[in-house]
Amino acid sequence: MQRKSLTEVQTIVKNVAFMDRKFRVLEKGDGFVLQLEYMEADITTGKVEKQRARKWYVSAFSTETEIVETAFKACRVSMDHVLKEHFTYEVQRVYSPHFNVRARIMLSELLEFDGRDHSTSLELLCATDEDKRLRVFLAGKQVGHVWQTAEGWFGVLDATGEEIKSSSRTQAARWVASMAKP
Repeated sequence: MQRKSLTEVQTIVKNVAFMDRKFRVLEKGDGFVLQLEYMEADITTGKVEKQRARKWYVSAFSTETEIVETAFKACRVSMDHVLKEHFTYEVQRVYSPHFNVRARIMLSELLEFDGRDHSTSLELLCATDEDKRLRVFLAGKQVGHVWQTAEGWFGVLDATGEEIKSSSRTQAARWVASMAKP
């Protein structure tokens, strides 16, 4: 198989049409990246501005079909991203693609799975604020914060200011939620 040039890849991608989205094709290492661009309101500010989706690698030795399939995948993932940004439950973007990976790790470590018996669930949700603290929510109400320092993990209950030092973020978040539970 012969190596494709930037022009050859751009020619293939120019024949892809999807809504108002346009593709950028950039050289990257030994191949190329495809990236969707489009104008849309920013989810936070509401200001209409250029949005760029994630980049997709394409080998210089890709076939035409592989390049078109990569463009299709880019469109599908971009639409999934938009869905996650705009879908809300109780006025919160519960599937936001912009959640900090550390907050996602903490939530996954809690092992709070949805079930029929909600009396045993802490119904805990954590979100990262500007100063990198994890805000802890119980039944939709913020009840405390969890953060890390050189000394370890700390949790504080908003209602009383009571604080705990813990060896793990999960333990600190569980303590905050259990202390706030009615």
